[in-house]
Amino acid sequence: MVATKKNIHLATSLNELKKKSEDIKMIQSARNNIKRLVDSLDILHKKLTELMKGPELDEEQIYLISFRILLIWQMIESTDEYKDDNKYYKLMFGTEVYNTLLVMEEMEKSLQERYPPSKKVNPQIKDNEQINDQKNKGINGISNNTLPIETVKQSNKEPVSITCKDLYDKLLGNENILVIDVRSQQDFQNSKFTKGKMINIPNTLITPGISAAKMRERLSSEDHYYWDHRDEYNLIILVDWQTKEDILDPDSPLTVLKNIFLKWDPGVKYKEKPLILEGGYERFLDSHPYFTTNPHIKRPQNKENVNFVALDEINYPMTDLLGNTTPPKNSSITLSDQSNSTFSSGSVPTFDRSTKVC
Repeated sequence: MVATKKNIHLATSLNELKKKSEDIKMIQSARNNIKRLVDSLDILHKKLTELMKGPELDEEQIYLISFRILLIWQMIESTDEYKDDNKYYKLMFGTEVYNTLLVMEEMEKSLQERYPPSKKVNPQIKDNEQINDQKNKGINGISNNTLPIETVKQSNKEPVSITCKDLYDKLLGNENILVIDVRSQQDFQNSKFTKGKMINIPNTLITPGISAAKMRERLSSEDHYYWDHRDEYNLIILVDWQTKEDILDPDSPLTVLKNIFLKWDPGVKYKEKPLILEGGYERFLDSHPYFTTNPHIKRPQNKENVNFVALDEINYPMTDLLGNTTPPKNSSITLSDQSNSTFSSGSVPTFDRSTKVC
């Protein structure tokens, strides 16, 4: 029997639902307590299992619970116990966390179609407002019975960077973008995005004062096609390991490359100015590891200490959640604890895609 979907009742948009999903301050206060985190994971998983078996498919509630499960798993990954023996925790919870990810993605896809589109300004209303405004004009353009008010001009500053979440959405949506990665050739070959059109231009090839034509001569022949069609992409994204736009050095490879596009590429008109990936490839690894070919690549020394990834950028690895080992020594979680957990084998939260209601 095909499950019916419960009417929308928790939010009016996916962004609003995400904010509700993030509201777990009590759990965040215990983020370093492995026992409390695992207990919370167990409670939420029981709730998720109940929701999946219910007569109605409450997609919003399922999304909310799934999101929180994945958030708690991220907290578990940051604990000392997990770092001491991550294979054990992957063995105990990995399959279930992965299946929860699949459930959440399925709910997100469905909810995006069910939520109403964002409201747009009605042009007719805007025109009426302009007409009324003209009627109220007095002599010399001053409104009747009012004094002129000095208005503050709004900033039209163009964006200079893009978040990992926004880049992920664009790659997932197969948007017409070009990613230019300036990490070393070895780093690029060892780990890169799993989707999208990409060029690797190692930063050693990028020097000030050269034109776009000279830059082309330094590229491999297989990259010439993408480079020659650079003006056809809706957006060009520049990526290094760790750069943040607000601390970008004017002599850094990304700045030099960006200037090549904007100042030394005569005759070429870009649809948008190139954007820099906030936090670089390293932050993308932290927030969307399964969307890279190798999330365990050796990273360069951090320029800054980033303690927590933005909640709306959370995603989890598909291939690295499993392991095989014995319980870690001095663990606060015993085997008897695990035998009573709903995360034990045979109670995996799954989503039957054939039950999806069109």
